[in-house]
Amino acid sequence: MDWEKAKVSALERWGNLDKLAEARDAEAFRATLLDACAFCATAQEEIDSLGVPKVKMYTCDYCRGYLDFGGCQEPLDSILKALDAGDWAKVREVIKQVQGLVGQVKASQHTH
Repeated sequence: MDWEKAKVSALERWGNLDKLAEARDAEAFRATLLDACAFCATAQEEIDSLGVPKVKMYTCDYCRGYLDFGGCQEPLDSILKALDAGDWAKVREVIKQVQGLVGQVKASQHTH
């Protein structure tokens, strides 16, 4: 998958997460949130295409989202804390922030 397709897929995923948050479906929300997104998969494809012997490489280092806005680790942590507290408004607030950041990713560029 190229980065533009990954960007579109990531935006769809975050849109689906917002719908689950609006419905307050905690179980489905948590399962969907913790699934790897298209950015993770595309970064792994880029690592695999390097043709180097398999070594421990951090997928995040090859992620366009990580390089452009720091990745998903901090937002995921914030969302999980808000979810555990039952603060759906905060969950949706962070989702909207992530959607804005994903929308700014320079999807046409390669990471390395």
